[in-house]
Amino acid sequence: MGYLTTRQLVKPILKEAREQKKWTVDNKKPLRRASKLLDPNWKEGDYFYPGVDHESWKFFLYGMRKINADIFKAYCKVLELNWEDIAEPSEIQEKELPVVSPAIAHPSAENLNFVEDEGAIAANNRGLDCYINGDLTQANKQFELALKINPDHAASYYNQAWSYEQVGDFDRAIEFYRQAAFHGFAAAYCNLARLHIIEEKKYDLAVDICQRGLTLVQEDTVETDKIVKAALFIYLAWAWIYQGRDEEALENLQEAIELEGDRALTHALRAQALDNLGQSTEALEAWKNYINKYPKCNSRDKDVWMGKARQHLKESS
Repeated sequence: MGYLTTRQLVKPILKEAREQKKWTVDNKKPLRRASKLLDPNWKEGDYFYPGVDHESWKFFLYGMRKINADIFKAYCKVLELNWEDIAEPSEIQEKELPVVSPAIAHPSAENLNFVEDEGAIAANNRGLDCYINGDLTQANKQFELALKINPDHAASYYNQAWSYEQVGDFDRAIEFYRQAAFHGFAAAYCNLARLHIIEEKKYDLAVDICQRGLTLVQEDTVETDKIVKAALFIYLAWAWIYQGRDEEALENLQEAIELEGDRALTHALRAQALDNLGQSTEALEAWKNYINKYPKCNSRDKDVWMGKARQHLKESS
């Protein structure tokens, strides 16, 4: 199943198309129309077509994260736009770290394991809007308000953690990700494991967190669950490589590819595991694939892998 991401440069086009139809971001009309396009037999009621919701709609409008390709195309069609002009070109990779976007909160039939409250949802989503507009301080205040209203609101714990991570306060980020995970927010396990690997070098702990997260997302009927599951396999493989469990890591990376498609980070981890196993020819090819799929670095962990890839290519020449 394919996924697509909105190009950052076309966001003004989406905004103009939406405003021409006099649709606010939270308007339900485009979601109803997309549901009908995806399933002609869909009947209007309490729920939209699976995967069509305000969360994926905002991801589409703001290019925050990839979404299901069929839903992406339906959203383009309701705005009367050519999806090929809106989607990120195939040679440009999406953000390498899975599940890093803030979380939109909304009542959901699948989300009954923690208490939802309208006031907390509204505050969380105001915080998300502030984040999108670059006002991190105000976003934090809204997330804090959401948690005051409802101390069990998992999405707000996740977003609070994300905001702390952006400013380098990793201790508090880890604590809030833990709270989000405790309240059943599966994506929090991904970012929590990643910080334990990158910032703390606590590989045993990262393995345990990934395995707990995988237990939570065994039911992968929801697209976001598949994304989270693939991310957990990637981070589990990363931790296992540092533990010398390279063969198991390679199996996990293959699982991730089958779930979510081919990511550049997967090539880097695969190359390292193959190197550790003495399979130099295959490893060199994987390093080359990593460089080709992700030519630019914009974060600390990616820069480390890119440095290793270039060093291996230099030594082989």
